[in-house]
Amino acid sequence: MRIYTFIITCLLATSAFAQSSVGYLMDVCRFTDLENRPYIEAYLSIDGGTVRFVPSSKNKYQGTASVFFTIQKSGNTDSAYIYADRFNLLSLETTDTSTTSRLSQPFRLLKRIPLATGKYKIRVEVTDANDPKSMPTIFVNEMEISPTLTDEVSISDIEYVSATAKATQEDMFSKNGLEVLPFVTNGLFVDKEQLSIYAEIYHANKNFPAEYYVRTQIKKDNKLLPGYSKIVKKLPSDADVHIESFDIKKLPSGAAYFVEVQLLNDKNQVIKSVAKRFDVVNIKLAQSLALKKDNTGIFDKYADEELKYHIRTLYHTSSGPEIDLSKTLQTRQDRINYLYSYWEKRVEAGMGGSIAILWQLHQNKVEYCNQNFKSALRQGWETDRGRVTMRYGKPQNIERYPSESTLLPYEVWRYDRLDAQSNIAFIFYDPDLATNEYALLHSDKYGEPKNPRWRDMLMGNGRTRNQQTIDFDNQHNGGWQDTKLNVND
Repeated sequence: MRIYTFIITCLLATSAFAQSSVGYLMDVCRFTDLENRPYIEAYLSIDGGTVRFVPSSKNKYQGTASVFFTIQKSGNTDSAYIYADRFNLLSLETTDTSTTSRLSQPFRLLKRIPLATGKYKIRVEVTDANDPKSMPTIFVNEMEISPTLTDEVSISDIEYVSATAKATQEDMFSKNGLEVLPFVTNGLFVDKEQLSIYAEIYHANKNFPAEYYVRTQIKKDNKLLPGYSKIVKKLPSDADVHIESFDIKKLPSGAAYFVEVQLLNDKNQVIKSVAKRFDVVNIKLAQSLALKKDNTGIFDKYADEELKYHIRTLYHTSSGPEIDLSKTLQTRQDRINYLYSYWEKRVEAGMGGSIAILWQLHQNKVEYCNQNFKSALRQGWETDRGRVTMRYGKPQNIERYPSESTLLPYEVWRYDRLDAQSNIAFIFYDPDLATNEYALLHSDKYGEPKNPRWRDMLMGNGRTRNQQTIDFDNQHNGGWQDTKLNVND
C-alpha cells in the first residue's frame, strides 16, 4: 500500500497565543482490516488547559469540546462530504478548575473510518462548547489511499504510541488483542525520553517462504544514527504486529529525524520499508548544555547543601523544564552555574536590576516567609502561604480570623490585580488547629485550586453549635451569622 501524507494546516493554540482557541493535536494513520479493506485511524487529543471547565455535577467540573469532523474527495471543493460528524467530546470530571487539574484531563478520541481507493481531504474543527467567544481551531490533512494488494507484502503507517499492553476488554484503543494508546504529537517530541511505534505487516507469507527480519532504525540526514537500530526475527503470516521503542532523550534539537521500519529477507535485502518523520525539542538537554559559568562569585560562597536548598526555593517561580533540569545537576559547579543562568535569564527578560539585586530580593522573600509562615511540618516558603507569596508577592490586604467560635482559623488574602484579573482572593485555613500549616482552601485566581465546598469546610467537623448556615453575604462583625468573605465561587 503506497501512500503519502502531509499536513496542510495544524494550529496548536494555547492560552499564551490564543486565549479563545482550543489547543489540540491530530494525527491520521492508514491500516488494512482482515478483509483487505483500507481504513484510517484518526487520533485527537485536546489540551484540557485550553478548555473552560464548568460545574457538571455536585462538587465536580467538566470541560466540553465541540468537534466537527469531515472527509471529502480531494481536488473538488464542491464535492459532498463522504463523512461528516458533529459531536461533543467531554473531559473526565475534576474537583476544581486549577490549571494542574485541567491539564491532567486531556480529551482523547480515536475514530476508525473505512475509505476506498482515492485522494481525500480530512478537516477537523474544534471549539470550546462552554465559551461563546471560542474561535475554531482547524486541522486539515490530505492523503491518498492506494489499492491494497493481496499478493505482496506491505506495511501500514507508523503510529506513535505512549503504551501497549494485552487487551483485557474491548474499547476504542484495542486492536489485534492489544490495548494501544496513541501518542498524538504531529511528530513533535518535546522533552520526551522515549519514542515508541506500532505498525502492522500484511501478507508477509506472500514474499517470505521462511523467517524474515524487521529492522527499525532512526535516521538523520538520510544516515543511520549509531546505536539507533534494532532488528527482530519473525515468522511470516498474513497479518502481524510490530512494536518497537527507542531512548531519544539524548537526541539534540533542531534536526529532522526519521524512524524507519524495514522488512528484510534472509539475504539482508530490503524488500519493503516505510518511514515517518519526527522532530525533537530537548529543552532540558539544551538548557544543560547552555548553563553559563558564574563569573561573578555571587554563588561561590555557598556550600553544596546550601546550593541545593537555594535551588529548591526557586521551584515556586520556575518553569517545569527548569525544575526538571535542576534535578539532573550532578556537581557543585553545575548548581552554581544553574543559579547564575536562572537569574541571568530573568535579568534579560526585563525583571529589573542585576543578578545580585534579584537574588537578594528572592532571599528576602524566603526569609519573610520563614519568619511568618513556618509550620510544625515545614519551612515557611514551602507552605501554601509561602508559595503564594513567592509567586505573587505580598497581598494588598490580609484579614486574619484566628479564633472564630464557629469557624476554623482562617485568613483571607486580597490582591488588587494579578495578571489580567482584578480583586483576587486566597482563603487559607488551619484544619488541624496544631501545625499552623494554613492550607490553601480556595481562590478565585484562575489556575489556582477552586473549591466549591470551601464555605462548608471552613465550618469544620463538629465545630458548629447548630445546623445554621453561614450567611456570607452580610458584613462581618464578629457574629457567626454575619460573616462576609465576599469571594467568588
